[in-house]
Amino acid sequence: LKLNEMIERIQHGMEMQSRFFDSAAHELKTPLAIMKAQLAQAKQLANDDVTRAVIVSALEETERLTRTISGFLLASQIGNNKLDVYKVEFDFSEVLFDCLAQLDSMAAARNIRFRLTQDETGMMVAGDKDKLYTVLMNLLENAIRYAPADSVVEVMLQKREPGFTLSIMNTLLSPFAEARSLGVSRYALPTSRGGMG
Repeated sequence: LKLNEMIERIQHGMEMQSRFFDSAAHELKTPLAIMKAQLAQAKQLANDDVTRAVIVSALEETERLTRTISGFLLASQIGNNKLDVYKVEFDFSEVLFDCLAQLDSMAAARNIRFRLTQDETGMMVAGDKDKLYTVLMNLLENAIRYAPADSVVEVMLQKREPGFTLSIMNTLLSPFAEARSLGVSRYALPTSRGGMG
């Protein structure tokens, strides 16, 4: 009985945590969307380079915060086996291009270039567009973060019947010795600065 009570308390605590993440993420999405729209408008109206640079920096940080919140919400849903999937048909290559464009300034800051190879455009999939966007951004951000400066991140989108494969490859800053660690939740290299995992 004591063990059952303890398990119930733990489960209740996890449910409360999950509800908090869901609520916080949803509450923050609207003001962040408003901030992004206002900053985008201010960027167009800026009449000097210094002001424009400050606005661009603020816009990039707002977009990064939006992605982080989406990541926390996704991780929370996966951890609690409550992942809501909204399937639509969309062009996967367009989502990939959007992600690469979003991360262009992050890569340029370390003189990292993307080298994109793809068999064809118009690779249609049926899936949750927003969640795939979040996953792609996480993979590409990590590829930039853990690659040496002045290097190339290879992105390959290849047709494989009945679908396609996406490969993202970078040169590591330090050797990765323990492949088994890849299966450990929230494992990171010693040089990691954190992330959603």
